[in-house]
Amino acid sequence: MKKGDFIWILIIAGVILFLLFPNTNAIFVNTTHAHPYIMSFIKYGLLATMGELLGRRILAGDWIKPDGLTARICVWGFIGICMMVMFNVFVAGTIFLMKSGILPGEGSQVLKAFYTSFIATYAFGPTFMLFHRCTDTYIDHRFGPKKISLSLTEVLTKIDYVNLVGFVMVKTLTFFWIFANFITFMVPAEYRILCAAFMSIFLGLILAGASKLKTRGNATVQSEAA
Repeated sequence: MKKGDFIWILIIAGVILFLLFPNTNAIFVNTTHAHPYIMSFIKYGLLATMGELLGRRILAGDWIKPDGLTARICVWGFIGICMMVMFNVFVAGTIFLMKSGILPGEGSQVLKAFYTSFIATYAFGPTFMLFHRCTDTYIDHRFGPKKISLSLTEVLTKIDYVNLVGFVMVKTLTFFWIFANFITFMVPAEYRILCAAFMSIFLGLILAGASKLKTRGNATVQSEAA
């Protein structure tokens, strides 16, 4: 393990311990209720960035500071705010649908979490993923070696929509986020942004590991063919 690995683990452990101790947990809950926008920005901005850095660490074999790190943190933080608003909107909407009898099972927390997860995942997920792919593409070019500032039209033309729709939207939403969001909506409201952020770290870990194994497999095949 490298120095960066220990630092990453210590930060994550620090967040978890902060939540576990009653006194600090009370500070977290009270601050989340008092300042929902700021706390959503900080929680998702920190943890989602940690997940992105871990994914790059797995793929590259070392800790590499991505271009435009500050901009990436701000984007993740903004997404955290959007998620906080979205969670409240979809939870309230689901409760209304269940009370109205449009959705069965009023009073069931499990069904409420499942309905909310299903609706939120497919209603908000594609928009979030397209937005994030656009911002990533812009940041990669704006803060990369060539410092190119792209227009929105140029950003949209550079996106791999086959991967975005076929894999990111269809497969990750269906085979991961439905279940991840179900867990997220089962926990108390003040912990949902944190839970979603930890889920994104977990997904990034899975995808980065799978990508690395695929790269190794392709290299082995090419070596044997040669």
